[in-house]
Amino acid sequence: VTSGSALPATADDTRNDGILRDETGRPVTHPLIGMPLPDFDAPTAYGGVFDSAQLEGQWTILVAWGVWCHDSRNDMDNIAAVASRAHATENLEFVSVHVPWTPDHLDTMYRNYGSVSGYFDARGVSFPTILDETTDLRAALQIQWTPTYLVIGPDLKVRGYRTDLSRSGDGAVDRFLERVALLRDAG
Repeated sequence: VTSGSALPATADDTRNDGILRDETGRPVTHPLIGMPLPDFDAPTAYGGVFDSAQLEGQWTILVAWGVWCHDSRNDMDNIAAVASRAHATENLEFVSVHVPWTPDHLDTMYRNYGSVSGYFDARGVSFPTILDETTDLRAALQIQWTPTYLVIGPDLKVRGYRTDLSRSGDGAVDRFLERVALLRDAG
């Protein structure tokens, strides 16, 4: 979904919470589309601190996910593929944000892996990951579903959104990155 794009005909506020969802319960749009990415800084999975200002001047795919989340674990190969392909693409960056479900679930956000790096080691994947250790970043980014893919423009505006690629079958990563390329080309 991008600014001004048509929403699916099946989109409905099925939970009476003001969020339009598809038939599977996934949000079909994101409140930050067309808005500036909130300023934030947070620790990274491998030490150091990430500042959102680092994204200025480049296109970025930001993925919010969680080890605790079944859909995120199902989408992990796709997230890793997007990270790898973005890394190999000129003027396209990738960063992920590991978010907890709620403040009441901070003690179980890594499941039995103990950390993001423990999960990565077990899965044999690795990519740049910011840690939301309080749900403050989840709230600032207005994450309503995990995983959430946000496309951030060089002006730090949120230009695109979608949920888990695993729901879209074979070729989902290719189709997603083609749409990102169209956004980049449109400026």
